[in-house]
Amino acid sequence: MSFMLERIAMQRKLFLFGDIGKDFTTTSGPFIHAAGGKEARIAVLGLGGEGWDAYYERVFVKRWQGVKSIVSILPNNNELVEKGHKKIVYVGIYNGIGRRQQAKQAGYEYAMKERGLDPKIVDTVGLNAGDADGAVTQFLAGGGLPDAIICSSYDLTMGTLRVLKSHQLNVPNDVSVISYDNIPQLAEKEVSVTSVGVPIDILACALVEMLIDLIEKGEGNVRNRKLTPILVQRKSVKIRK
Repeated sequence: MSFMLERIAMQRKLFLFGDIGKDFTTTSGPFIHAAGGKEARIAVLGLGGEGWDAYYERVFVKRWQGVKSIVSILPNNNELVEKGHKKIVYVGIYNGIGRRQQAKQAGYEYAMKERGLDPKIVDTVGLNAGDADGAVTQFLAGGGLPDAIICSSYDLTMGTLRVLKSHQLNVPNDVSVISYDNIPQLAEKEVSVTSVGVPIDILACALVEMLIDLIEKGEGNVRNRKLTPILVQRKSVKIRK
């Protein structure tokens, strides 16, 4: 990795990296154009953001497919339904304007309907752990405990776990929990959390390799890359059959 970064530095070109939260026009677009954009020979590489297709090269994470894979059939019966989960709740922003959150929600809803199950979304409004605290607490107060909870981000997972513990609910004995965001910290929790997402090392390598391609081949000659999330099984999911 360090060798690849050195190759980038030696080219003496300026690269901007953008992580699109909403869309190209309202987020990174103004900053890029203020810096001169392509006319200033600034190469731009984006992470995510389907709206970037017509603008700049990007690395796209298939978030829709990642969340769908948690519910839908996978080889070796790795998914929730095959393990006896029927009441599966999604904790995240409901109908948010961010493309990443939209993709995750759509994947969940599609998979639930595909399996003949009723989708249930706990709207956190925001993406901080504190947002999950309030939303999940209110949900549990309404009565009924789901078989499993899918959290749309690491922070929301932390908030959800905190609420479940405060209610003396055991993971995974009382409820299974799966997090989107495949990051190492999830393996270090009191109960290691099953997760789905593109591993950080794979994502970082893809970004650096694509930057090198931009240097060597030039913009317009580099093919966008799509990364498929991986389901990592840990100890937060229990068979309920």
